[in-house]
Amino acid sequence: MSPEPVTPAADYLTGDPRKDGWTPEREAGFIAHLADNGLVAAACRAVGMGVSGAYALRRRSDGIAFSLGWTAALRLARQRLVDIMMARAIEGDEIVTIRDGEKTVRRSCNPKFAFGMLDQLAATQGTSLTSVICHDFEPFLAIIAEGGSHAAIRAYFTARIDHVQTLDSLLATLPLTDKSVISPIDLLEDFCLLDSKGDICCNFPPPPGFSGREEGKFGDEDYCRTLTEGEELVIMEQSEAAGCKKIEDYVDRLEDDGLNGLHPGYIALAHEARDLYFGFVPENAPEMAVT
Repeated sequence: MSPEPVTPAADYLTGDPRKDGWTPEREAGFIAHLADNGLVAAACRAVGMGVSGAYALRRRSDGIAFSLGWTAALRLARQRLVDIMMARAIEGDEIVTIRDGEKTVRRSCNPKFAFGMLDQLAATQGTSLTSVICHDFEPFLAIIAEGGSHAAIRAYFTARIDHVQTLDSLLATLPLTDKSVISPIDLLEDFCLLDSKGDICCNFPPPPGFSGREEGKFGDEDYCRTLTEGEELVIMEQSEAAGCKKIEDYVDRLEDDGLNGLHPGYIALAHEARDLYFGFVPENAPEMAVT
């Protein structure tokens, strides 16, 4: 029978567990408990999970926030040990002796603790992802409790590290793969122009009010649609600038990269990519949606 959860971990024990038993709430509860006592086994017991499962989750690609929080929690927990060492270095250890029924209390200072504390105080941690989390721990716990998305992790550090080069250098150490954080220009390679049933088509998402011909639904691997009048004018100008007599010849020159699939934030960014490609500002898209 599992022991009763210990706060603060108990505050996070909500939500249905995954197949492996972990939930974002359990992850946050584990990290919160670990920060308080520094003992992995005790933190696992507090959320009713096994130690081996915790280490396995820490190694997984979807456990980046969990792993970062784990490291920060251990550093915070070490502060308790530092406090104990500091007290022993300054106040010394209490030594009680009893002789002839009389109790004598004296304190003895151990120079090893004093020198150890001097080393601790002289050390400079500098800026690191762990130190940033330690300075603002609760918001990062909230990110873990909400699922630990890569976009949320990136946003957390971006808001707290002012130096751009330092931020980029630190984030480069993390395998953040959320495509929802890429820019519209990065999505352009996902789209193409193509010739379909005698019409020049594209696989860009349709603008609002689009009434042209579509094959499939945007997001399908073989989706395509005809161009709007505004889009076709742009392609004609590009074709002439490229020295092609026919638009079809220009389209044949373009590389067909295909569609890499949907992901969080993909459709919104794809619309931005479409407007970026054709040079339309987003608010003008409805006027361009006439075939």
